[in-house]
Amino acid sequence: MFARAAALATIALLTACADGGDAKNGTVPVKNLSQIVGSYTAVNTAQSPTPLVKGSVLTMQIRPDAIIVQAGCNTLSGPASAADSHLVAGDLAITEMACAPELMAQDTWLAAHLAKRPRIDWSGPYVSLVWDDGWLGFDKSLAPEPGMTGDPDTPVSSSPTS
Repeated sequence: MFARAAALATIALLTACADGGDAKNGTVPVKNLSQIVGSYTAVNTAQSPTPLVKGSVLTMQIRPDAIIVQAGCNTLSGPASAADSHLVAGDLAITEMACAPELMAQDTWLAAHLAKRPRIDWSGPYVSLVWDDGWLGFDKSLAPEPGMTGDPDTPVSSSPTS
């Protein structure tokens, strides 16, 4: 997993340099969330502000004016925007499912960190949320778009094939 994360980080850096990103680190400034709309899966969590619970998966959907985040138990959702390449999350609602205590604690720290206006680094399909005490790297290409099942047996058309 570490080798994959390192490879993805290298690819992201090379892609950013090739694209001539505007920021010093090769990323493109995020002026509004419409630039990065999509579904993302965390792929680089080694530098997370708090270690993720083993086996948990962190996903994030970015919409033009909102975010939806799942960290293994509950779902956090609410209004959001970008300001000077920082994520500005409004009051996030959170579901109240009873889960293992460590997963509920993970939801709590994630909600608290989203409220801290993390810097958004964007390069190609990669988005990172960066805080003073760590960062999380997300990959858009690994996450299904909303409404997609990923099941190859699910028809994509009602027309018969020949």
